[in-house]
Amino acid sequence: MVEKKTEHKHEHEHRHQKWVNATSPNACGCQDPDDEVLVLIYEIPGANKNAIHLHVVESGLRLVAPRKEEDFDYVSTYNFTCPADPKTVRAKYADGVLEVEIPYSCPNPYKDVPPVKIE
Repeated sequence: MVEKKTEHKHEHEHRHQKWVNATSPNACGCQDPDDEVLVLIYEIPGANKNAIHLHVVESGLRLVAPRKEEDFDYVSTYNFTCPADPKTVRAKYADGVLEVEIPYSCPNPYKDVPPVKIE
C-alpha cells in the first residue's frame, strides 16, 4: 500500500491515504467473449460501509473508503479495457471485503486480426 497524507478541507483533520489494489477472477474481460461482467474485489477491513465512495464511469472507477476510528482512507482507481455500464453496477460490502460487479460490452477486438509472425 502507498501512503499519502492529505487534509480534508471540511473536516480540518489530516488523513492518510492507503492505496489498495483490486483482485479479479476475470481481470481482462476482452479475452473471453462469454464474460459480460467484470468482478473486482477490494480488501478494505474496518471501512465504514456507509462512508464508502465508489464512483464508476464508462472508462473506470474510483474508490475512497474511510476506515472507522482511524486517520486514513483506502483509495483506488481502476481503468477498464472495455466500456462499462455505470448505471447497472452492483456492489456489496461484508466482512471487510468490497465486491463490485461491473457489466460491460466488449466485442472481441482480436477476432479479425491476423496473428503476428514470430521468428
